[in-house]
Amino acid sequence: MAYATVEDLAEYTGTEQAFWPADAERMLERASELIDRYTLGRIDTDREKHEEIAKAATCAQVEWWEIHEDEYGLMSQFDQVSIGNFQLHKSDGKGLPMLAPRAYYVLVINGLLYRAVRPR
Repeated sequence: MAYATVEDLAEYTGTEQAFWPADAERMLERASELIDRYTLGRIDTDREKHEEIAKAATCAQVEWWEIHEDEYGLMSQFDQVSIGNFQLHKSDGKGLPMLAPRAYYVLVINGLLYRAVRPR
């Protein structure tokens, strides 16, 4: 189950729901799976604060994918991609991150990325 709806996504990004592709619900599902992976499944949906954090991180992730046109995280593997005379340069860890910076920020500031820190 996704942590956010298309309505939540539109509100988070300040867009209309019609802006988002027809498969936005699927993207929200995949983003929620990624959030679960990075938080090691510590999102407790019975806690309102956790739900708010997960919703914001999920929306941030989908927004990131849409901006970078990279839902599958392929650009995290490359530093440079060219189309004319097609070239790919393998990343040494400096490509785009898999987790969106805003998603990372909302998770880390609320203590969901580290075991020793728990949100209240």
